[in-house]
Amino acid sequence: MHEKYGPIVRINPREVHIKDAKFYSSIYTGGTRKVEKDPSTVAAFAVPSSVAATIPHDIHRSRRGYMNPYFSKRAIVELEPMIHERITRFCERLDDAFKRGAPINLDKAFAAMTADIITNRFYGSHFDYLSTPTFDFPVREAFLGVSMLFNFSRFFPRPVQLLRKMPIPIIGMILPSVAKFLWLQEDIKKNITATLAANSTTDAEKKSVIVQALGDDRIPHRERGLARLLDEGTVIIFAGTETSARALSVAMFHFARNKKLVAALRQDLSTLPPCEGDEYVLSQLEPLPYLYPVSQSTLHVHRDESIFPNAKEFDPNRWVEADKAGIVLNNHLCSFTKGSRQCLGIAIVRSYDMDLYDTIEDDVGIHNVRIVGYPKKTAERGEGQGEVKITISAKTGL
Repeated sequence: MHEKYGPIVRINPREVHIKDAKFYSSIYTGGTRKVEKDPSTVAAFAVPSSVAATIPHDIHRSRRGYMNPYFSKRAIVELEPMIHERITRFCERLDDAFKRGAPINLDKAFAAMTADIITNRFYGSHFDYLSTPTFDFPVREAFLGVSMLFNFSRFFPRPVQLLRKMPIPIIGMILPSVAKFLWLQEDIKKNITATLAANSTTDAEKKSVIVQALGDDRIPHRERGLARLLDEGTVIIFAGTETSARALSVAMFHFARNKKLVAALRQDLSTLPPCEGDEYVLSQLEPLPYLYPVSQSTLHVHRDESIFPNAKEFDPNRWVEADKAGIVLNNHLCSFTKGSRQCLGIAIVRSYDMDLYDTIEDDVGIHNVRIVGYPKKTAERGEGQGEVKITISAKTGL
């Protein structure tokens, strides 16, 4: 289409399609310029008071400002002990799979870990999804169910809005996975209400987003109502679970397939000073010269061959060579984060030799975009396709 009609094409009366990477910063700009979201882009969200679904510029800016301190780099660094504890539990599950010679589904396992971390940050406690036998849990099931409807509900939002108003048991008859999450949200609401009424919270709960925000007098009362914060929590948990898990799983696919990548990263990690339990902090990992390109490659979704030659290749060296040439590839990295999520996977790459199990390159390709990019599925391959599964062939003991 763009080859025939040029870089900017009107595709309907309300939208244009742009293929010009340099024009990206003109559309997604900050500063004093006011840009309101197109209502159709948030019509699929059944959480109208969340930041993600806020249309007016000024309200969005205020709400984003209220939430930013809770997810700043400083705030995340304070969570490192809890993150390390969840990574340790993840590794225990890998150890168990290794002893049994059993495959492990990394998409599900990473989702359980990231869900535990994000729920602990937002609510002050987690549900230990990492301990569930098959890593199945309602948050991921609900996300996958909602994502199947996402593109439909963007253009036909009314059915979804009506569905949200129905009693949860009725929703369960139509979309069981979504109903599970709504029940979970109701339980969380009851627990938080009881905690606040008792006026006694644990240290973790005191540091949670929802408890801090509810008690923050700097935030207008209408913006820290329990209903709005629960909307915010739904978006944050959804956004922080499957996106992070998928990025980590795809990275592990490439490490399991390409042992040279593993060797290069382990060489990079070998320069770190000894640390009990391999519990390195972000400030120690960030300066590593190869880890950063690995992180960026994990988040790299751009397909413009003029900027990223062989764009579909998982190639950390492209960042190394670009840096030597003085080219700032980050200017064209449109992911929503800068790579700290990859640090969650360091202990796994460092400590285990992995082999792919019933997983091919098509399982990590992007064919459908439903909030997260997913591969094309075929009837022939059956259950489990589109997810990264591995076996542990050895523990390195590094």
